[in-house]
Amino acid sequence: MSRLFTLFILLTTLLLMSSCDGKLTRLSAGFDDEDNLLIDDTLSDSDETIKSDSDNTKYDKDSTEKPDVDYGKKPDVDYGEKPYCGNGIVDPGEECDKEKIDCIKLDPEHFTDGVATCRRDCTGWNTRQCAMEVDDEDRIIIPDEDNVATPDEDTVINPDMDTPPVDEDTINTSDEDFMPPFDDDMIIMPDEDVMPPLDEDAISFTDIIGDDSQSGSNSEAYFKGNYFSVSSDTTITAFQFYIQPPATENIYFYVYESDTLSSGYARIFSKSVSVNTAKDFYGPSGVSIPLSAGKYYIFAYRIITSGYDYYYIYTKTYSTAFGQSEGTENFKSPNPPGTTNDNINGPGYTPASYYMTITSE
Repeated sequence: MSRLFTLFILLTTLLLMSSCDGKLTRLSAGFDDEDNLLIDDTLSDSDETIKSDSDNTKYDKDSTEKPDVDYGKKPDVDYGEKPYCGNGIVDPGEECDKEKIDCIKLDPEHFTDGVATCRRDCTGWNTRQCAMEVDDEDRIIIPDEDNVATPDEDTVINPDMDTPPVDEDTINTSDEDFMPPFDDDMIIMPDEDVMPPLDEDAISFTDIIGDDSQSGSNSEAYFKGNYFSVSSDTTITAFQFYIQPPATENIYFYVYESDTLSSGYARIFSKSVSVNTAKDFYGPSGVSIPLSAGKYYIFAYRIITSGYDYYYIYTKTYSTAFGQSEGTENFKSPNPPGTTNDNINGPGYTPASYYMTITSE
């Protein structure tokens, strides 16, 4: 039994040693008549070469050189020349590159004037500066899409990394086909130091004083008007009273000034205006009557014949663009008033207002 066990151990050891050497060894073992262990590890002639499992290529088992195996290589693929948008040269895949063209040359059928510029991505023309043809009804004729250069979606743009970055604030996402002609170079951002200041005095305000809720008719000559207190300097360019004259004639309109509301009025303006029999606003326009803050004024007209209808409200005065109305004046002697007049001595009725308009700037 011990002989069998010893034989098993030896065979196992020899098998392990032969596999470590990378050789397949034919082993045979046994005992002779005297119980001596006999081992035969000769190689078979058929074992001189070993086949590759992957490609059946035979190679020498003792060779240190690797087999010459062709693993293949990537095919040579021509991806085409990469265009560089912005180099001033129309590369393959580009419609244009930084140049400009007359709009008429680009599309003489639709454009009459202007210059088209190359798009930022070099895929077509920007026609926003082109003047389009219009028909008799002034309708803009939108160019046929077939005649307008459009970007080629299949074109691969590979800009050089040194190309300046696009300013996103200048990207216009509007539909260019429906934009009117626009000249980017003509946009001028006003310089506050250069712009002339807004002339606030040129802004006109027309105040309406009174209404036609009440009316009267004079039986003889009268002087009628409204008092005003002034809180800010201004210039009166027109004032008119709502009346209905009995005949076509000329009547006079007046302005008096004072430092107080109740007395001391001096005439600073008078003008004759033609009236007719229509019920309407009558008075001077296109005038320039300066008013000073802190002073008082009366705007009035003189009726020289009887039969004039006038309109007023007895219960109200009005704020104006330059101050406040203060009441009415109404007297019949003397008529006409002089350059100064003691009868102009403050409102005879307040709150009350004759119906009129007064324009200031």
